[in-house]
Amino acid sequence: TGRTFDLVLAEHVLGYVPDPGATLARLTAAVASGGTLLLRLDGREPTAQEPHRRLVLIDELLAAAPALREFEPIVASDDGRHVFRRR
Repeated sequence: TGRTFDLVLAEHVLGYVPDPGATLARLTAAVASGGTLLLRLDGREPTAQEPHRRLVLIDELLAAAPALREFEPIVASDDGRHVFRRR
């Protein structure tokens, strides 16, 4: 709808969608100028109990979503938290 937000939060979401790169592209489009995108990725391999989840790595997302290059990385933590600010 063209609406943008100061904060877009996606915690443990991208491992459950069919196309994480396309989803990330839509998330980045929703971030206002100067806004923040907070992603939390689950760095664990999927288990037999969650066959619908897949491992998504930040490097793969950066390659799949060129729009993320418009953002400055603010935080990259070992627990899967990645915070970006739109330039």
